[in-house]
Amino acid sequence: MTDRGVYVKAGCWGWDTLDAFRKRLDSVYPSGPHGEQYRAAVAFAEVHARLWMPAVAPVVTRKRGANGRFLPAQ
Repeated sequence: MTDRGVYVKAGCWGWDTLDAFRKRLDSVYPSGPHGEQYRAAVAFAEVHARLWMPAVAPVVTRKRGANGRFLPAQ
């Protein structure tokens, strides 16, 4: 959960929103066990976010180093 909503990272799928991940599932796994399990994980993430994500999350600005990774919070 981020200040911009729920983001997903799964296997070779890079970070993106649940909506974008759901669209990818529809194109890559329209049926079968992999798609079914991923869809169950999306449903779980949605319920978890609804229960625990603040209505207005504080925006935290963090700087990135030369390698693109976040620097430690100060």
